[in-house]
Amino acid sequence: MPVVLAERSADISTVLQHSAFKDQEYLKSRIIFPTTPEGKNDDDFQNEFLQDLKNNGSWRTTVDNKGAFLVDQLGNLVPMKPSEDFVPPDDVEGFGGFVSVPFSSVLPLADEYSDTRGNRLDVMNKIFENKKLF
Repeated sequence: MPVVLAERSADISTVLQHSAFKDQEYLKSRIIFPTTPEGKNDDDFQNEFLQDLKNNGSWRTTVDNKGAFLVDQLGNLVPMKPSEDFVPPDDVEGFGGFVSVPFSSVLPLADEYSDTRGNRLDVMNKIFENKKLF
């Protein structure tokens, strides 16, 4: 996390984690999975990969400190499926084919999260009801 965002790191982390892992079906529809090992069922392997990603994956700050990208449990960037309606953000140059998010997109959601009163999970669910970061 860039030093200038250190005070907001908890809210930013919460937003990033929720955006990636709350809606497993959305995540499943957006990423390219590793090749299923021979002898394994595709659905079982993908569900196992998603669980491992949720438990052991991480968000890493880009080298220019303008955004974050998702890294799987083995340290690989998580690739995204091409989409006609998705335009890679300028703030994460070089990460357009991977799950990546500019901080300029995360900060307003982190502000909304920290400013809204009530059950924290309900607040986060409401924020992401119609919004997606990637």
